[in-house]
Order: sequence, then structure tokens, then C-alpha cells
Amino acid sequence: SGGAPGDMEMAQRALAEANASYAPYSNCPSGLCIRDQGGKLYSGCLIESAAYNPTVSPLHSALVNGLVGGLPSWQTIDRVTLVETEGATVKHEHLIRECLKFICPDAEYSVLYAKTS
Repeated sequence: SGGAPGDMEMAQRALAEANASYAPYSNCPSGLCIRDQGGKLYSGCLIESAAYNPTVSPLHSALVNGLVGGLPSWQTIDRVTLVETEGATVKHEHLIRECLKFICPDAEYSVLYAKTS
């Protein structure tokens, strides 16, 4: 219809990113999709490191992809969707919520939980 991508498309992108996560240590994959005010989508996944400290969260991964892909500014982010594993021992929901308060406080934020098979 030419409009901005909807919730379903964002959820599908975030789920695809969660499935692409590299999470061999926590076994808690997660993915995230950002939509800017122009309707463009940027997504990212969790990328763990054996050293833990340099682990890249799905938000950071999506923001880097946004910078590379033409995201005009953090303030143009209007919606963020996170998908993480239901019952995960490592959760990103709350940390990402806190980060979003500073970089795009007006953005809508939703969290979806995926079941493992």
C-alpha cells in the first residue's frame, strides 16, 4: 500500500535477526528492527564474544546498520521491535528500553518472545 512497514514486517525482520544471532555462550538469541519516520527498516542481531565485554547487543547492531544504511539521526526512529527467546536467562528488553529513553524517547517499543523448537 506504499505506507510505512507495519508491525508484522518488523516482527519478521527481528525474528530473522534473532535466528541469525551468534549466541553460543548464553544460548539466548535476540534480534531487533528499527523503523525511521520515513518508513525505512534497519535490523540487527546479538553477536556474542568469548570475552563477553565486546558482545554486541541487537540494538547496537541495528544502530550500526542504520548508520551504514542511511538512518538520518537517532531522533528519526519512531518504532523499535525486539524479539528474544521466551524464558531466556539473558534478556535485553530492559537495557534496550533504557537506551531508547536517551536516543529516541518518543519511539514506540515492543518486545516479542519466541519459543525455541
